[in-house]
Amino acid sequence: MSESLGIVIPAFRPSLERLQSYVEALVAEINPDHIRIELDDPTPITRQSCIEALEEGLLPDCVTVATVSERRGKGAALTAGFEALCEAVDVLAFADADGSTPASSVNDIIDRVRTGETHIATGSRRHPEATVATHQTFARRHLGDIFAWTVRRVLDTELFDYQCGAKAFSAEVWQQIRPYLYEAGFAWDIEVIAVAAAFEYTIQEVPVHWDDRPGSTVSPIRTSMRLARALVAAHHRANIIRERRLDRLLAMTRPTRPALVDRLTPTEVIDRRGTPDGVEVPWWAGRRWLSWHLVSGLANLHLSVRWELSSIWVSQPLWFLCLIHWASLPNLSAQRSQLLWCLLWTSAGRSPTGVNRDGWRR
Repeated sequence: MSESLGIVIPAFRPSLERLQSYVEALVAEINPDHIRIELDDPTPITRQSCIEALEEGLLPDCVTVATVSERRGKGAALTAGFEALCEAVDVLAFADADGSTPASSVNDIIDRVRTGETHIATGSRRHPEATVATHQTFARRHLGDIFAWTVRRVLDTELFDYQCGAKAFSAEVWQQIRPYLYEAGFAWDIEVIAVAAAFEYTIQEVPVHWDDRPGSTVSPIRTSMRLARALVAAHHRANIIRERRLDRLLAMTRPTRPALVDRLTPTEVIDRRGTPDGVEVPWWAGRRWLSWHLVSGLANLHLSVRWELSSIWVSQPLWFLCLIHWASLPNLSAQRSQLLWCLLWTSAGRSPTGVNRDGWRR
């Protein structure tokens, strides 16, 4: 009997066309029981496009979209997705939303866990048998090589690549390591390897076909510095699990920090009807005639040409439509500054262009 499978795809403002193609490829190649897309800080258009894709059946039935109105980080998004799926499936996996690791390679990684060859399977772009169709930028590639070399000398697990965007493990492994994960960002991959190795789970590296995608949200210098600090912390936590005396003494002198599973941000899960669970979306929320681009475009046109007209007939109805649109969106993070500016302008009786509401200049 084949073990059930759940795949989590973390995404921060992705290319929806590329994401849809990648999901379809995963379903065709692997046929998972569940695919959960963890969407961080989506724009109103992205969120509405996901709703319409689910309503119109453009995404497979196994797909669920969970949205959060902030950028949590890769580690936090994956943790939330695995927490949602771990009780429903036997094997958990993830793949980055850019599709750099093709579905066939993801399937190879998952098969190593399904067949019982290893507890954790991780993809590798730097493995001698890996195929790299397009490389990362010069800076990212060489900084990645240096960092991988450093990790091999700090952790007890020697791999060619610790941060490839595809990994798989059993739900049993996840239940064991989840209370020991703290990193919300890109260092999550390293921490998973370090903690799993501390529990003596077997880790197998799988060479993949890699096709780098431009537009990465990773800053080579800043992210490398954060990863270096996280590497030291992951090594320390792994040693605590191994009951190394020095690390346990150091841990006693520091304040306890809640694990990642204890500080997850609540998500809104969009169902097959396109409506978030427990959220009642007004009937006008998805109407194209009231879309963000139309309303903001008209507002910018009004402010830029400085119409010498009374705002009673132009400005007030226009901003009233803006307020209706903003109020109809469950995710308000991207509109807070515009909403505040609108309210300040209305209360002060002046426009941002230097024109009073009665049409006269200050």
